[in-house]
Amino acid sequence: MDLVLNLFCWMNTWPNRMVFREDGVEYILPIYEHFNVALYISYYIMNVFLHIQSFSSITVCIHRLSTAIYENSNMFWSKYFLLVYLFILVYSFLATQLLNLNKVEFDYQLRAFRPTLLTEEQRLENRLYLRFFIAGYLLVIIFIGSLTLCKVRKRLSNESSQHKSLLRKMSQITIAHTCIYALLLLWQIASPFLVYNNSVNVLMTVSDMIMFSMAYILLIFDGNVRSAIRDKIPFTIMIRGRVSDIQSTHNDSSRVIVM
Repeated sequence: MDLVLNLFCWMNTWPNRMVFREDGVEYILPIYEHFNVALYISYYIMNVFLHIQSFSSITVCIHRLSTAIYENSNMFWSKYFLLVYLFILVYSFLATQLLNLNKVEFDYQLRAFRPTLLTEEQRLENRLYLRFFIAGYLLVIIFIGSLTLCKVRKRLSNESSQHKSLLRKMSQITIAHTCIYALLLLWQIASPFLVYNNSVNVLMTVSDMIMFSMAYILLIFDGNVRSAIRDKIPFTIMIRGRVSDIQSTHNDSSRVIVM
C-alpha cells in the first residue's frame, strides 16, 4: 500500500513540475487557460500527500515494530489496514486545511508561471506548519525505529538462524528508510534560502528519492524481493527458456551420439 500511494503521489506532482519548467509551459498552458482549477487541485493534493506519505511511513514502522513484538501481528494488519489508511486520508485532508496555499498565475509578457505572493505572516505560518509536522513525523519514525531495533535484538538470541536473518533485514530497512526520510527535514531547513524555482526543483528531487526509496531499499536488503522480481521479468524467463532449450538439445544430441 505504501508503494502504491507513493506512485500516485509521484504522478500527481507532474502538473506542478511542468508549471516551473521552461519546456513544460506550452503543454500546461492550455490546461491553465481552460481548466485552471485542475492545477490548484493537483497542488492541493500534493500537499495532502506530504501527510499521507509521512503517516504511511509511520504505519510501516509500526507494522515492523508489532512484527518484532507479536508473532500474530500480521493477522491484525491484514484485517484492518484499509481502515488505517482511511484514517490517514481523512487526517491528511484535515491537516492540509491549516496551510496557506498560494495560487499560480501565468505572465503572458514573460511567458512564465509565477506564484502569487503571500503575506509575511502567511509565509511564517507555512514555515512553522511544515517544520512542526515534518519534525514531528521524523521524530516519531526515529523513535519507533529505535524501539524496533531494541525489540529485535532481544529476540535474536532466542530465534532460529532463518528468523534472525529476517529480523536483521527488517532492522536494515528501518535504518535506511529513516535516513532517507530525514532529507525532507533538511530540505525544509534550507528552503528559505533558495529561490522559489530552485526550491521546487529540490523538493521534486527529494520527493522522488523518498517516493521510490522503499522499493530500492527492499531490492538492496531483501533477497526474496529480488528473487520474486527476477522470476517475473519476461527477459529473464526468455533467457532461461532458451538456455533450457539449448541444454535439452545438447542432451538429445548426446544421446544420439552415444547410440
